[in-house]
Amino acid sequence: MTRKLASVQQILSVQPIEGADRIELVKVLGWQCVAKRGEFQPGDPCVYFEIDSVLPERSEFEFLRERKFRVKTAKFRGALSQGLAMPLATMGVSGAVGDDVTEALGVHKYEPPPSWRQEGRIGLFPGFLRKTDEIRLQSVPEVLDEFRGLSCYVTTKCDGTSFSYANWEGEVHVCSRNSRYGEGNNIYWDAYQKHREALERVPAGLAVQAETCGPSIQRNRLGLHELTLLVFDVYDIRKGEYLDGPAMFAVCNECGLQTVPVLDADWHVPADFTVDDMLEMAKGAYASGYPREGIVLRPNATTYSPTLLDRLSVKAINNDYLLKE
Repeated sequence: MTRKLASVQQILSVQPIEGADRIELVKVLGWQCVAKRGEFQPGDPCVYFEIDSVLPERSEFEFLRERKFRVKTAKFRGALSQGLAMPLATMGVSGAVGDDVTEALGVHKYEPPPSWRQEGRIGLFPGFLRKTDEIRLQSVPEVLDEFRGLSCYVTTKCDGTSFSYANWEGEVHVCSRNSRYGEGNNIYWDAYQKHREALERVPAGLAVQAETCGPSIQRNRLGLHELTLLVFDVYDIRKGEYLDGPAMFAVCNECGLQTVPVLDADWHVPADFTVDDMLEMAKGAYASGYPREGIVLRPNATTYSPTLLDRLSVKAINNDYLLKE
């Protein structure tokens, strides 16, 4: 499911903020954000901008100039605010609930400038692989019901940079999230060389996707002393599908590859479990003491989601982590 940075949505509820006269909390999807008092009523349509959206330089967004027009997680009068809701008329757009207006409004995703070496790029990300981009639970709160009754595994979301490896049709592919890299001054090739023996044990036709973590990468929030690959997916190129959880862990074990930490290998969503409960579950810290980025939830058996129109898999980001960004 493609992430909608800006979309037409509906205000689900409006709540006062204690001690605040000019602002209040509105709920959109599974998110809450601060809005001008009296600007919305429950049921009103709005344009909702997700966190990490970078908005165009328009007068309506002038209050975000100091943040370089980036929408971030913040607190106002002690209330957590994630995203931005604006009236449709103010934005000059129309549409049905769920319509994606990202492109129409000139919104793009914030990408932190890389602090790591990237020389040696030799091409685009190959079309026979799939890019990794988990949807946040708050953007599709209804999908939580699809997990109920399923055996799931919960892993730590590790804060690094995406890495993919595949031996396909006799050729080695080493990739970042968007590009293919060859030998040169870049961390992707370094990670491949450091873990080459284990990676070359992976059967041809299977692609390993991992988080590259360590010194100089994303401020090394995990506190690692060396470049480390932490596998979170194994993709069967021939079948065009991801391996089930147990099969993925088995491949990594047989090849000597480290996986992301598993918090629970057989977890079941409680009957009364909510999005807020999931966000509370996402809290915690890495061994370094820094708040962990969050968690990823997947069924042990790869399952199709009619909501996501893709594999059933979501992430919940730790709000303590977001507030430190």
